[in-house]
Amino acid sequence: MNTESADSLERVELYVQRLEAVHRLIAGVAHEINNPLTSVQGLVALLGGEVEDEQARQDLKIVGEEVRRAVQIVRGLRAFAGKIGEKPQPCSLGHIVNLVTDARGYETRAKGIDLLVDTEQNVHLVVAIPADLHQLVLMLLLRAEEAAMRVLRVEGSPSQEVRLAVTVAPGAVLLVVDDGGPPPPAAAEPILRACSLAAADLGGSLAVEEAPGGGTRVTLTLPAGL
Repeated sequence: MNTESADSLERVELYVQRLEAVHRLIAGVAHEINNPLTSVQGLVALLGGEVEDEQARQDLKIVGEEVRRAVQIVRGLRAFAGKIGEKPQPCSLGHIVNLVTDARGYETRAKGIDLLVDTEQNVHLVVAIPADLHQLVLMLLLRAEEAAMRVLRVEGSPSQEVRLAVTVAPGAVLLVVDDGGPPPPAAAEPILRACSLAAADLGGSLAVEEAPGGGTRVTLTLPAGL
């Protein structure tokens, strides 16, 4: 190999290394931004059901629209950096549910909400980006917490239960969330739509129905991993 060819190859290798570094940077920044954006998106949707002032509702609507726009931008960045960034992998849905509920446990108990969790760690595997699955489970739990809070405010009861159970079906893994609350109000539809889109991104689906014994049941169905 002559000197000119060697120099050309070295420049190509340097370019590839720099490109990979840019991809890693984009993936890292997008990941860090996406986490708080997802939480803000869910909380804004939930606040819409609590605010009575019409001007405040309009302001929240604008905030929600801008957050959704930012989420779309971040998704584009993550798609661009996808081949270098975090990739889907087999992960335990039960383990992620436990991580989320453990993190929320103190705050929910302080609100008078009891989290009843039925999972088997490292058994129910799905193929997903763990951070994406974590965010989806968190959004579902936040929605259930808000529904339980509505019951506490209306009925004045000292506590309310939210149940999360991970089960299996042929070729699928299910997360069933029962909140014991009334049917979701129109203000909760944005967070349910966001959860439905997130489930679709993972190759799954979301179903909302009346829970046995009353309340609302949200079922996340994901394809079973290997």
